[in-house]
Amino acid sequence: MVNSSERPVGDTGSRPPEEQQWWFCTRHVRVEPADTPCPGKDLLGPYPTREEAARALERVKERNQAWDAQD
Repeated sequence: MVNSSERPVGDTGSRPPEEQQWWFCTRHVRVEPADTPCPGKDLLGPYPTREEAARALERVKERNQAWDAQD
C-alpha cells in the first residue's frame, strides 16, 4: 500500500477508511483503488465510492468554471 500521507486531499471532508478510498488517476485516466501504485501527483481524491471518483474530472471542470465566474 502507498502511504496515504503522500496522497492529495480531496474535498470529501473526512477521509473514509483506506480500504474504502478510490482515486482518479490523471495519468491513466481511470479510477484506481486505494492500493494503486500511481504516485500522488497523478491522483485526485480520495473519494468514498468508485462512482464519485469517476466524476473527478467533471467536478474539476465545474469548480474551475465557478472560480472563473467569480473573477
